[in-house]
Amino acid sequence: MFRYLRGSSASISIFSVSVALVTSSFTPVAPSISHSDGDDRHSKAGLVGTVYERPTSPFDKVMWTLRKDEPAMRLRWIKDEDHWRSLPARAWPPRQPEAEEYEGLREAAGRACASKGDGSEECAAARFLLGTCMVFAGVDAEGGLKQFLDNHKASGCSDSAVGAVVVLV
Repeated sequence: MFRYLRGSSASISIFSVSVALVTSSFTPVAPSISHSDGDDRHSKAGLVGTVYERPTSPFDKVMWTLRKDEPAMRLRWIKDEDHWRSLPARAWPPRQPEAEEYEGLREAAGRACASKGDGSEECAAARFLLGTCMVFAGVDAEGGLKQFLDNHKASGCSDSAVGAVVVLV
């Protein structure tokens, strides 16, 4: 798997040479000032900084630019993670009924479409919810696809069009 450099007396793998170069590229000189302000997350993120010697090779120069910004990047990652927790779930659609709700949703869709008409928003919403239950709860995927397509044709419901695409993909 690895190529070998043949010396006069020993074989050294390129892998071990590259690992040795990367790990010895930056020699810690002395610990710098800790960036911890009492928040335990900073020490867990490795924000107790280390000062590195100035690089000499081109590779080391590129790594130097990244390494000198490491504490700031780690703080940014912590802040980003905190923000992501406040975002809504990525599940679509937001309401995914259980299989046990199928009969009730079918009756509700029938009532909404009979009273308001096939092109109404109430009928489209009820039929979309019924199709969602059929597809995502595993009741009847082909029936759910038909429900999505019929609902899109009757009312132009874009959610039903997306649901149909999800089923087809």
